[in-house]
Amino acid sequence: MVEVICVDEEGAPVPYDYSFGLMSEYAFELSMNCDVGGYLMPLVLADPEQLSLVNGFVVEATDWYRTAILNCQGESSRIGPDEYGLLPPSESSALSDDDFDASMALLMSVIDRHDGQPDAVSTAKKDKIKKHIKSVKAKAVNNHTAGLTKTLSEPDCIPAAPPGG
Repeated sequence: MVEVICVDEEGAPVPYDYSFGLMSEYAFELSMNCDVGGYLMPLVLADPEQLSLVNGFVVEATDWYRTAILNCQGESSRIGPDEYGLLPPSESSALSDDDFDASMALLMSVIDRHDGQPDAVSTAKKDKIKKHIKSVKAKAVNNHTAGLTKTLSEPDCIPAAPPGG
């Protein structure tokens, strides 16, 4: 039985715009992330002015998030249920455990920043989102020995703030 979490705290369906906004913000953060930003860089460099491939990734990530993670009824995704939609599939053939964990942590930090906003997610729902994302890890990760595989270096990235800083 697939758990549907595509509803807000009042039981109303999560609007597509909320998911799209979340994935847009995530893609922006991903593009500057030192740990896994290298996954998005080829898409940026392919069309640095229009960012057409990045925009396509945002749509695909949104569809995957709504289909595979939130389990929204009647929606579909080009990214399969055993694939990982938080990084561009075209760049993910050597996805490592560390890459998976870093990208999931980045998404959860974006979700956490929405606390107190109309699209906020409860702690219980955040736990369910993490659980659903982790459920694809075994099939999505192809490289269990490498650390972070597609990092960026300063000045192309912004280092994470130290804890408490």
